[in-house]
Amino acid sequence: RVLPSGVKVIDLRSGDGPEPVDGDRVYVHYKFWAEGFDAGMPVYSTYLQERPVDFVLGKPTDVFPGLDQGVRGMRPKTWRRLVVPADLAFGDAGLPK
Repeated sequence: RVLPSGVKVIDLRSGDGPEPVDGDRVYVHYKFWAEGFDAGMPVYSTYLQERPVDFVLGKPTDVFPGLDQGVRGMRPKTWRRLVVPADLAFGDAGLPK
C-alpha cells in the first residue's frame, strides 16, 4: 500500500502484539539503500551497528519522517519494506549527490 505522503509499505512478515501509538518508544532494525548507489550494499544498516535505532513515535526530531510514518501499525517482530521518497528521508535537499 502507499501512504498519502508517498511512502510505500510492503509487509514481508506479520508480527503479533500491540501496535505502537504516538509517544511509544519503538526499536527498529533497518537497512537503508539509496537510488543511484551500489544496489548490493546498504548505505546504512543498524545490523552492522549491532543495535536497533530507537525513537519516540510521532516525535519528528527523533528520526526521519519516512521511517516514523512507515513503522506505524507495525506489531512486534513484523518485517516490513519501506520505499521512502527522498524528501521524507533527506528533507527538502533530497538525495545527496
